[in-house]
Amino acid sequence: MVIASQTVKCTRWKVKAMLEYKRPTTLRGLRGFLGLMSYYRKFIKDFAEIAAPLFAITKQTCTGKSQRQLKKEATTPWTEDLWGEEQQKAFETQRAHSCADLC
Repeated sequence: MVIASQTVKCTRWKVKAMLEYKRPTTLRGLRGFLGLMSYYRKFIKDFAEIAAPLFAITKQTCTGKSQRQLKKEATTPWTEDLWGEEQQKAFETQRAHSCADLC
């Protein structure tokens, strides 16, 4: 973020990173994407509504699992049925808004 004379602007390299982000295939990758997008969430209208399908698949049940098991789950590619049309639409909308709303 660049703050100049009472305005806040985005940094071009962050927006470029958001636009070039590939579709996540693991929980860890999705969390990375959402973290990058959350950095500018106050500039993206309806961020929470758009990202809701993505946040829904980040929930991990921790009951009775060791840290090692949780880490393994986070880095293991998920099955294609987990990432549906709703998640793809949310992912593409987030990337599109990052360019339109921030630049």
